[in-house]
Amino acid sequence: MNIAIQEGKNGYVKQLKDIIADNWFNSLHSNSLCLISVEIDSMIVGWGSLTEYRGGRPSFDGTLEISFYVDPKFKRQGIGNSLVMHLEQEARKMKIETLIAILLGDNMASINLLKSHMYSEWGRMPNAAVMAGSSVDHLYYGKHLTA
Repeated sequence: MNIAIQEGKNGYVKQLKDIIADNWFNSLHSNSLCLISVEIDSMIVGWGSLTEYRGGRPSFDGTLEISFYVDPKFKRQGIGNSLVMHLEQEARKMKIETLIAILLGDNMASINLLKSHMYSEWGRMPNAAVMAGSSVDHLYYGKHLTA
């Protein structure tokens, strides 16, 4: 998580201390309908999750948020592709019709990964975030699994 913060890829602006990072991960774990990790040599090098989108609102029951992360040292090895494919497969088993990814506009690695899996940009909030003194767009990418 802190590597993604250093890279400015997730909206956090300060490193998470161990206890806060543990709380963040525990919250992710308890709120995820599906949480998977990729381990190489006993080290977690990537993770992905499916969580409720707009939880508690029944009209969005067929929609989930997809999130993923790959350690920079392990990028371009197919880990991200595997995570997205597995998460989509799990979503289909749950009869989910739509997946939404929420990300920052300068996260080209994630944007390109999503596009390679036929996600498209569904929303853009211009200059909604400020990272390292620069304004960045906040994006919504989505995909209908039933199409």
